[in-house]
Parts: sequence; structure tokens; C-alpha cells
Amino acid sequence: MLLQNIQFLRGAAALAVVFYHLAPHFFNTNHLMEKMHLFMVQFGYAGVDVFFVISGYVIWISTYGNQSKKTPSEFAYKRAARIYLGYWPYYLITTALVAYFAADKFSSVNMLGSFFLTELTIPHLILQVAWTLSFELYFYLLFTICLFLSVNDCKRVLMGFALLIVLVQAYGILVMDVYSLSNLPTTSSVFTFFFSPFCLQFLAGVGVAIFFENHRVKYLKTGLLVAALVFVFTLWYQHDALDEGHYLSMGYYAPVRVLLFGLVAVVVVALLVEAEKRGRLVMPKLGKLLGDASYSLYLSHIPILFVFTQIGMITWGRTSEWHHLLALVIIVATIAIYSVLHYRLIEWPLMQWAKRKGQMLFHSKN
Repeated sequence: MLLQNIQFLRGAAALAVVFYHLAPHFFNTNHLMEKMHLFMVQFGYAGVDVFFVISGYVIWISTYGNQSKKTPSEFAYKRAARIYLGYWPYYLITTALVAYFAADKFSSVNMLGSFFLTELTIPHLILQVAWTLSFELYFYLLFTICLFLSVNDCKRVLMGFALLIVLVQAYGILVMDVYSLSNLPTTSSVFTFFFSPFCLQFLAGVGVAIFFENHRVKYLKTGLLVAALVFVFTLWYQHDALDEGHYLSMGYYAPVRVLLFGLVAVVVVALLVEAEKRGRLVMPKLGKLLGDASYSLYLSHIPILFVFTQIGMITWGRTSEWHHLLALVIIVATIAIYSVLHYRLIEWPLMQWAKRKGQMLFHSKN
């Protein structure tokens, strides 16, 4: 299983999301660093699109892509353990921090839905970045059902599901105008979740894995050029075609975001897989470190940023350019160090415990 470059990409995607969420706290400072923040806001959120494509790729190669196909129950157990045991510590940490610093926020939070990741409305989540984990669980559920089928039948079902998503989205966009400013707040979860454009990114990741079963990417430089051109076009489109102050990260633009940044993510994942097949690894040591801690990076940065905001670090960072830079270094370093420690001391031991329990449950040696 070729995953070292994918680990690097996971870490890079997580860091992009970190800087995206950090950036707005330093706007309007009139400092040189503000230009960097403004730049990150343009695309940092696309780290999520990369995560979704990676998830689809990894799911396929870790099940149908190896010699020992997992049973549906074993697959469901391992995926649920991975999501929940990685998320629940941060659920508890965030709950404690909100209770201490801003208890009034509980009035708008669905605590039970947040715990099980069944709450589909982002503002009602205790840890709002966890909206992506709900999509992960949904796709894992679909794939669990798919595992009852043969490889070829599974491929047909996934292709059929992709087509159905396109048809549902086309109906929603062309007939019901579900992504308009007036309609999106009341749009059914049929369009925004169960047949969301984001599901196509998971399926595209599966497509990348299936592609590499019998094919290879011949021209790495050409592929890189394609990704760069689409990326630049996406930034131009976001800047010139959308209303001022609007970004593709907003739900109103989900289909376009998936089409553009999703395409970039697919090409980048495919290129890094091909590069690894050719023996080219991207920063293997750093990539492994950040990749291992990527889940913690993604989940930890919001509560850590919340604490720094509450204790006045953000306000202090606005007072001068040097304070700004120092505050940024302190916050990012804290997020990175804590994430690595959390992975090694909490997340990894929990995963190993779940693995042992799974072996006992399924009598598996894998």
C-alpha cells in the first residue's frame, strides 16, 4: 500500500485548513502579514476537498485493493473507531472550554448530535469543523453496504451513485434553485448532504484508486501543469466572478467548489501516488510526522485558537507587526506540538486499543 506521499498531502491539507481559520483573526491589522492571511483565505479551506479525495482513495485500496478483503462488519468497526476515537477527545475538550469561557453557546448546540456526528447543521455542532466527519461516516456507511457486493458490482453501484448525485444536483440547481441566497438556508439535506456534491469527491478518490489498478500517469509535469492552471483559474473565478466578499467556501457555491478545487485535489492525489510508484517521496520524515498528526491538527486548531482568543493573544497580536508575527508563531507552534503529542499519547493508544478489541471481536490477525 503506497501511502507515504498521501501522508504528506494529509499533513499539508490540514495545515492549509489551520491557516485558513487563523487568517480572519488577523485581518485589518495593516501589517505586512495580512497579505499572507488574505492569500490563505482564498484557498486554505480546499484542504477539506483534498481530505475527501484522499478518503475515497484510501478506502478502496485498503479494502478491495488488497488481497484480504474485509468483511462489512469489520470495515464498519474499524472506520467508526477511527472517526469516533479520534474525535471524542476533542469533543470533550471543546465542551469543557465552552463551558468555562462561553457557556451561553450551549443554547445553540446539539450536544447529542455533535457527539455522534449526526447533526448536519454546522452552527449546531460543538466543534464546527466536525461537519466533514459526518460526510466521512456517511460515505463509510455507503461503502459498508457496498462491501456485500463483488468488486465489479461495487464499481457499478458507485458509478450509479455518482450519476444519481449529478442528476439530483442538476434538478436542484436548474429547477429548484437550491443554492440561491434565499433558498439555501431551508434547502433539504437531500441536496446538501445525502446527495451532496462533496460525495463526488469521495467517489473521485475511489476512481483514482481504481485507475491505478491497470493504468499509470505517464506525464507528471503535464499533470502538475493542469493542476496549477485549474488552481489559478479557480482563484481568478473566485475573485472576479463571485460577489465581493464571497468565497467558494460558502455553501452557496458548493457545486462549483467541488468541480474546481475537487479537480485540483484529484489531480494532485493522482500525481503523488504516481510519484511514489516511481520511488519519489515528498519529505518522507516530515510527511509522516504531519500525516500521522493530521487528524489532530484538523480538530485541535479550533479549540486552541479559541483559547488564545479568550486570553487576549489575538488582540495583543494586532498591536504591532512584530506582535502579529510572534503571536502567529506561538499559535501555530502550539497547534503543531499539541497535535503531535495528542496523536502519540492519546490518539495512537486509542487506535491500538480499538485494534486489539477488533481482533478479539472478529478473530482477525490483521
